[in-house]
Amino acid sequence: MADRGMSAAVLSEIALSQNQPFHLVEVYFDSGTVYLTDCYKKITWDSNEYNNAGQFLNFSDITEENAVTVGDIELQLTGVERTNMNLILSQDFMDRDVIIRKGFLNSSNAVIVDPIIIYQGKMDEPVITESGDTCTVSVKVANAFVDFLKVNGRYTNQESQQQFFPDDQGFKFAHQVIKEINWGKEGTIGGTGDPTRCFVGNTPITMADGTYKPIESLVIGDVVKSWNEKNGELTQSTITQLIQPIHDDMINISWNHGTNTNTFDHPYWVVGKGWCSYKPTLTTQRYDIGEIKQLETGDLCLLNKDNTLVETAILSIDEKIEERQTYIFSVDKDNTFFANRMLVHNKRPQPDR
Repeated sequence: MADRGMSAAVLSEIALSQNQPFHLVEVYFDSGTVYLTDCYKKITWDSNEYNNAGQFLNFSDITEENAVTVGDIELQLTGVERTNMNLILSQDFMDRDVIIRKGFLNSSNAVIVDPIIIYQGKMDEPVITESGDTCTVSVKVANAFVDFLKVNGRYTNQESQQQFFPDDQGFKFAHQVIKEINWGKEGTIGGTGDPTRCFVGNTPITMADGTYKPIESLVIGDVVKSWNEKNGELTQSTITQLIQPIHDDMINISWNHGTNTNTFDHPYWVVGKGWCSYKPTLTTQRYDIGEIKQLETGDLCLLNKDNTLVETAILSIDEKIEERQTYIFSVDKDNTFFANRMLVHNKRPQPDR
């Protein structure tokens, strides 16, 4: 490893037959910087406190080459409690900076001055894998040379647009252009004038392989975990269409494991009642899925826990009247999926409406 201007104290420590290395990881989200370390204890350096994740924080090998290339690594945090998934998925990962430093502890377990930067890059979207009651969050990070491949000029991203028009938010979701965007009246399916039930962008959707993706990151052809209402078995369904309307008729529904934010008319399966929504009259008018009952606090919904459906009670339902970008999708069969592991319906509106 090149010395990169290491201090004399660090160079002396590296030369020893035994030493105590550690890594400092800085993840720069819009909401603030997250500081982590793989050390056995918390590290305080440069007025920042790095929380000790120990063996739960890992990253792939960092290699050095003479050629200027765009290499990447995988940053991984294991043992994340499911209750923290919404918090993680609420962050924007795409093109946010990551810095990894290497440092050493001396014989008194104090930090030897000036840990060095060994990697700096930008993140891609995260992948979440479920394992028991915890999850693993993995994210690819491309090194800083990725910017060298860009051609000078304007780009269809938020950062470039802000340089010219600071108040314009039109490119906030530009990294999602791989999706099919349906144009039309606000709060409707593209151009038809039909309302559709939806979730906010950071809602984790259970994929067929047991991993999770934010609903805003889904693409046509993705395969999600579904449920067959006739035989009660878990199945798989393929996404055939993506829909992204603006809504202001939103509610927060909370369970012990987390909270969903969705439209008034989105149905949940309730034990002993069947499909229920916060506004059953609206759901009945808009969707042909049979009788819809009132969704209430205390209702037992179905939670997908390691491919087993377990009952969990609604703790609270609160209206949240504010304009939000929302997302929903169509699938090729069964018309069900799991939003934040909760069983929900997604049948399209009646064609004559």
